[in-house]
Amino acid sequence: MISVKGKILESLIKNDIAEYLEVRDEVELNQHYFIKGMACMTKLFEFFEEVTWKLDQLKPEIQLDQSTGVYVPGETITMTCTAPSIYQRETFQFYRGGKRLAYPQISKSGGIGTVRVLTPEQGGQYQCNYHITSYFVMSPMSEAVSVTVTEPLARPNISLDQQTGVYIEGETVNLTCTVNGRNPDRIQIFRDSQLLSSDQIITHENIGTFTVTHTNQGGLYRCKCKTSVNGRWFESKLSTPVNVIVAEPLASPRISVDKEAGVYLVGETVVMECTVDRTKPDLIFYYKDNQPLSSFQIVTMGNFEAFTVNNTNDGGRYQCKYTKSINGRDLQSELSDPVDVVIAGA
Repeated sequence: MISVKGKILESLIKNDIAEYLEVRDEVELNQHYFIKGMACMTKLFEFFEEVTWKLDQLKPEIQLDQSTGVYVPGETITMTCTAPSIYQRETFQFYRGGKRLAYPQISKSGGIGTVRVLTPEQGGQYQCNYHITSYFVMSPMSEAVSVTVTEPLARPNISLDQQTGVYIEGETVNLTCTVNGRNPDRIQIFRDSQLLSSDQIITHENIGTFTVTHTNQGGLYRCKCKTSVNGRWFESKLSTPVNVIVAEPLASPRISVDKEAGVYLVGETVVMECTVDRTKPDLIFYYKDNQPLSSFQIVTMGNFEAFTVNNTNDGGRYQCKYTKSINGRDLQSELSDPVDVVIAGA
């Protein structure tokens, strides 16, 4: 057993020796046991930190040709694995989901690997490493890059709020563009293959809207949609067209009676004619004091209507209007100016 005095003396001698060596730089920094505040364990920690740092210097970097990492079937993923310059000639390996890829899954040329995209299952986390020939070991794995495989955009569908496609001046046209039953992020509307500007059409979500002001707004309308997947924008082909027909508003008709004065006696027949310039009406409707007349009240003969005066109640203000079918849409005219029918007393 060493006495307490001996231990104190040993400590003093050790401290003096250590201080003497340290002041004169006789002790290297890696001799931890001889440096105050250091021990063999700190030397071990320093060793592993140095090993980790050196391994990090050997870690390769992997890059994709498409910065967003998004691809569609038919495209090719090109990956570049970059190692420190002295290892550029080594053999490189590529991995997906931690599993090494081999031909025909991947084609390699040096540090470049190419994958032909066929299915969504080819998406995932890709990494690379290389063989360090001089040490007969593999380098650390690179950081992972993410690859997403998405389906290409289908041809969109365009539809009109007016099924017949017929509009008149003052009406609003709403075109809806959808793709695969979903609303795209952006849409573009074309008329006769010309892209419409924001001055010509207002787009919101998947709907384009404009007000009809002129017949030249008729034509074949198509749409194209754009969708973003992880920052990469995809553009569809043009949709099949829909035809927009801008019709002139129907001219107001004129109504007349067979007696210029419009005065009839009970028992006489009133014959009214509803005419329109340059247009042949499909159907004509007659009104008395703003109320429509039925077939029981008046007899139709082409664009003539007739009824027999039964009493003074048959007098009043008579008007007419008509309908015209354009491409399946029945347009209706305004009421004509009135004509007065007076029933004279017996």
